[in-house]
Amino acid sequence: MTRINGVLIAAVVTMGVAAAEEVGCPAQIVTTQTLAKAVPGWTDRKDTSPNVLAGLTFYDGRPEEQASLAPDEKHVKGKLVESWELFPNPPRQNWLECVYAGTSIKIAKPLPKEIRGCTVTFNEQQTIDGYPQIEKIVCK
Repeated sequence: MTRINGVLIAAVVTMGVAAAEEVGCPAQIVTTQTLAKAVPGWTDRKDTSPNVLAGLTFYDGRPEEQASLAPDEKHVKGKLVESWELFPNPPRQNWLECVYAGTSIKIAKPLPKEIRGCTVTFNEQQTIDGYPQIEKIVCK
């Protein structure tokens, strides 16, 4: 699914941090994909629709090290709320990886070292590419 169900208000789903640097996932990205090998008898076509934010993952270290952090989950007023407790000034930097619908491309960024935790609120009634829609991300 490549359309947004519900509303992503900003161009970037942002996190409130004490640092001057603003951190968050872009609400959409534009990708270019090609076939690795032509399919005989078929013509390929490129979809020019943007890829919308579908999910995210927090990591202890770089995402390619695959040390994803597990959140605490709870349901509040019909919403799924996931929280990650992070240690300020960790020995390995924490990273945020953003996942997008309709592509295997992900983008990642290190989090400012002073962040102590992040909370993400999801609307389980709306999904994007099978993930519950992200409504809010707050990191402090």
